[in-house]
Amino acid sequence: MSAVLVFALLLGPSIGVICWTVRFACQLDMRSRPRELLALLGFAGLVLGYSLADSEYAASNRTKVVGIPLPLAIFKLESGNWVDYVYDPAVAYAVFGTNMTCWVAAAISPVTVYFLWTRWRRATVERIS
Repeated sequence: MSAVLVFALLLGPSIGVICWTVRFACQLDMRSRPRELLALLGFAGLVLGYSLADSEYAASNRTKVVGIPLPLAIFKLESGNWVDYVYDPAVAYAVFGTNMTCWVAAAISPVTVYFLWTRWRRATVERIS
């Protein structure tokens, strides 16, 4: 149950940010700078997510974790041997997809903030005039 909650808390807002930003970008001119920046940052987020998917860090001197922000595997040192705790393959693909989605959403968040600011500014100008 807690895994479903973690997926919902990470995947839901990440997909929301991506969908809202892409929808807003599609309303812009075809060759606008924010749209090009969105594509570049989205690609950078994919590259970053893919490169961090198999990165390993030590949670303690007896535990290693693979995958950021959600772990794909956990290794624990027991009696001098590293014991791996991995997910079922279907769950591992879901975790990998969630990690990639989170990194893309994080990478495009500056463009999202820019779009929100321009939308707020436009609404404020329309109210004043």
